[in-house]
Amino acid sequence: GHPTGGIPGFSQVGNYEGLWVAPSVKIYSGGGDVYIAVAHTIAGYQAAAFRASSLIWSGTGRITASVSHTATSGTSRGIELADTTWVSAATSSPAISITARVSNGSHAIYQSSGESFTLTSLASAGGGISVSAFTPVTTNTALFWYGFDVLSRTGEISVFSNGVSNWNSTQARDFGAATGTDVLSSSATISIQVEDFLDATANNQSAISTSSRVQIRPNGSNFASTDTQLYFRIDAGSVILGNSSNLNSSTVTWNSRRGIRSNGPIEIYGNRFALREQSDLQTTGLAARVLVRLKDGMYVDAGSSDSDAGQSRIWTNRGDLILWADTDGDGSGGIVMESFTDLNTANGVESTSSSSLGGRILLGGGSSVGADGYPTGNAGTATWGYTNRSIHTGQNVDIYSGGGDIRILGRSNSSYGVVMYFGTDIVSGVGTVELRAETTGSGTGFYLDEAVNNVPFNIISYASSSPAI
Repeated sequence: GHPTGGIPGFSQVGNYEGLWVAPSVKIYSGGGDVYIAVAHTIAGYQAAAFRASSLIWSGTGRITASVSHTATSGTSRGIELADTTWVSAATSSPAISITARVSNGSHAIYQSSGESFTLTSLASAGGGISVSAFTPVTTNTALFWYGFDVLSRTGEISVFSNGVSNWNSTQARDFGAATGTDVLSSSATISIQVEDFLDATANNQSAISTSSRVQIRPNGSNFASTDTQLYFRIDAGSVILGNSSNLNSSTVTWNSRRGIRSNGPIEIYGNRFALREQSDLQTTGLAARVLVRLKDGMYVDAGSSDSDAGQSRIWTNRGDLILWADTDGDGSGGIVMESFTDLNTANGVESTSSSSLGGRILLGGGSSVGADGYPTGNAGTATWGYTNRSIHTGQNVDIYSGGGDIRILGRSNSSYGVVMYFGTDIVSGVGTVELRAETTGSGTGFYLDEAVNNVPFNIISYASSSPAI
């Protein structure tokens, strides 16, 4: 006996919304489901709007919003989420669901600057949050968010759009869990799949926090834009950036600005990847690997000191560390690590003794793959920073494996194969060290810069196999 259709809206002068939830309006269902349906047809403004300090609290009931705007002219947005809060403790999944569709270039889900919404799933089992935004043209901005908390204790958080997601904001943004909220820890799987991911505004208040997997990827091979900034700090159970299945057609450049920390493996796929502003990649779980697999190559910004704040660190806790460039084998794509970069597979321990049990470190590339699933060939010619070499390590770069083998394999079609500067330490414990440096140009295969201020270059191995180095 209940209606199944959506609110069509009305055309009274000055009122264009199908549904307007005024400031401070509270909706409590006490355990019943809350269902919102709007099917707006009149051009102008949004189909539904939830204004400042509005609240939906459903207890153990679900909250479902299905909003569409079919007008093809004017500013015909889907749903505006101002400073609104939606809370559900439902165990069915998803506990909170928002689906918004528009028929023109307007935003399917929208906020104004300074606004911040909260979606919270409180169930200790099940629950979760699903947000989907659809637009008729994939280059349209379907998701336009400034500030938010999208939080779930256990159930999956899924964000999907067939259009652009614009996160450009200096405001606080949280997925999973956040301090000072009702979700202080999360085990939710978090999936963000969009046509384009815009996050180019400097922001030190944004985080993705969960003990489960985080995956961010384009719908197909690529985001619509080639330069993807990532200002979210990620702390997760495992992390996947990009798609592995169509890697060799990727044009995605990932720029990690605030670092990624994971108990499980970190896997990054794309055309290029950069660690910016002394951000880190770190796995803390035993034997969890870091795998960076790129069609082109990798770049690490220069640091200023050996302190955590002064350098970029790529660390594992005895897991393998694989930096794989030039996956399509066309000879283009190297690895450039500027000064004070720190690679370590011994959980941060820098020992020059006969240590063992650490993970392998491999800097290489190409399309040929060994039985271990890692490349057997060389990185290609770098296209970032230094374009006349394959692999570059700047001053005071540390490479410690704690017993794992270290392989550095570079081949350039220009001046140098591998270039290393003073202060570089390569220490493998009982593992072996292999440096393979080639150039097909008229230059030098391996170039070792002279010591400055009595700071030497060191390669140390306690391996019993021959040759150790």
